[in-house]
Amino acid sequence: MLKLVIKFLKIIEVSLMEHFCPECMDIKECTITVVSEEKEIEGVKIKMDAKYLQCEECKSLVPNSELEEERYNEMYKKYEEKTGIDLKVKSNS
Repeated sequence: MLKLVIKFLKIIEVSLMEHFCPECMDIKECTITVVSEEKEIEGVKIKMDAKYLQCEECKSLVPNSELEEERYNEMYKKYEEKTGIDLKVKSNS
């Protein structure tokens, strides 16, 4: 429960930021929103809460490379915890 509260506080802390929205084709105010997702890596299902930027005007998800990298890192971390396999080591083999 404490972990969810910390995530919620972090979202409020970053609240509004301006970013280019490809749907609106303009700079718009965006917020960070958390989406529950299920991804699959090599047949292993990974459930996670992923952060995305969301346009305040049209409500579409807006691309953001920093959040994308954070999502991938979290996904691989959860995969490693679930399987004990480090994908970084496996890809270097």
